[in-house]
Amino acid sequence: MNEGILNEYVFINNINNKKYKETNILVQELLKYIYPWIKEDDIIIAYKYGKYAKTDIVLSVRNIKKGLSIKMGDKNSVHLEKIDKFCKYIYKHKFKKIDKLKRYLYSDDTNNNTGKKRYSADDYKIKYPNDIEIINNELRKIKKILIKRFLVKVDINYKVGVDVFIYGTIDDFLWVTTNEVVNYLLEKEIKTSGINVGSLYIQN
Repeated sequence: MNEGILNEYVFINNINNKKYKETNILVQELLKYIYPWIKEDDIIIAYKYGKYAKTDIVLSVRNIKKGLSIKMGDKNSVHLEKIDKFCKYIYKHKFKKIDKLKRYLYSDDTNNNTGKKRYSADDYKIKYPNDIEIINNELRKIKKILIKRFLVKVDINYKVGVDVFIYGTIDDFLWVTTNEVVNYLLEKEIKTSGINVGSLYIQN
């Protein structure tokens, strides 16, 4: 079990079946924001969510559920998805440069992963210098849709989406709401020579 998942279980063990007044001050501040009406003797239920869900932990107070996404460390990937599935999704949203995007993602001179040599991102930029800008311009048209998919997408099998993002450990963490994260990423456009959506990179 990796460190991130262990961290999630530490959160669960310190919250589950505890009264509000029994949790630490950071957790109380978070709970008070999520559940403004919470009382000192209210019991919080906390449990691990599905393996492929964006939500890591679900909290439930008086049967009202909220989702948490918990991160730690400095190498946080926020989304993994098969290339064909992702490309079918963005095609439905009028993305017009599927072949170029696939060629970037596979980086083997093909759009179907049949090439004999795979290029690094830097080599790709040298070989296809115009593709990056063309792809990024198209991705910007559906930026909000993609950011929500990458961060808070609710899979058909998982009904509880992400309400709050947490960074840190049970005794030392920061938190921010989903709306705050999405709005920040929509407003922030990084300058990069690679493929990006807001300040999120798409790796090949």
